[in-house]
Amino acid sequence: MTLPQLGGLYQTALRLVMDRRSAEAAVSEACARASKAFKVEMDEQEWRVELFRQLIGSIRRRASGVRRIAQPVSEGEPCGGAVARALTRLPLGYREPILLVDCQGFRYSEAGRILGLSVSGLTDLLSEARDLLHQQMAQGETGDVVMASAPDFFRLEASGPRGSVQSE
Repeated sequence: MTLPQLGGLYQTALRLVMDRRSAEAAVSEACARASKAFKVEMDEQEWRVELFRQLIGSIRRRASGVRRIAQPVSEGEPCGGAVARALTRLPLGYREPILLVDCQGFRYSEAGRILGLSVSGLTDLLSEARDLLHQQMAQGETGDVVMASAPDFFRLEASGPRGSVQSE
């Protein structure tokens, strides 16, 4: 059940951390952690949610050491082209919901579970993220970037329920 998900996991990780080695390490860690949480009664979609939940957790644990390195984006990729370029200019906390819902096709309830948010919390965050994404896209490739800070709930202490994540 893991093999069909590897491409989506890797593409999501790469778009979040923007570094190939870090993306590979995050996917590897996510698969290892998800295999420990595997239950026989899980269907394929529940397994997919668990893999992405572990991926986001892995990336959040590593977030303080991640630096932005732009990756080439193919126009034919899902969420590619101008959208992908604008995504690279958003803080991690805003890229996550867009990548999960709009690029990976998760339902709001699944994406909320992956990110540790209620559906209404995810809806609010996704709305803010999409607004920022539209602002970034409206500015095009000029380099005049409006960088908003991530929401406060992405700046939890390590003892918090979702670990420590800082905006870039």
